[in-house]
Amino acid sequence: MYDGSPLLTQTMARTIRRVAPSSRLVRLTAPSVVGAVLLGMEQAGLKPTSAVREQLKESATKASLQDDFPER
Repeated sequence: MYDGSPLLTQTMARTIRRVAPSSRLVRLTAPSVVGAVLLGMEQAGLKPTSAVREQLKESATKASLQDDFPER
């Protein structure tokens, strides 16, 4: 999960640990759509560079912030 509230993440962690007690949850450093785009690129035969990954991460994070505070 990239940017969930503590109520959501704690509830999710408790639920997961009931079936996987030794699991380790890791907060994403970028919106999950970045991973989806990278997987799609790889499936299409492309090999995204670290620069491409960083650009995707930056633009997705920026877009996420714009969604939180839309201009009027």
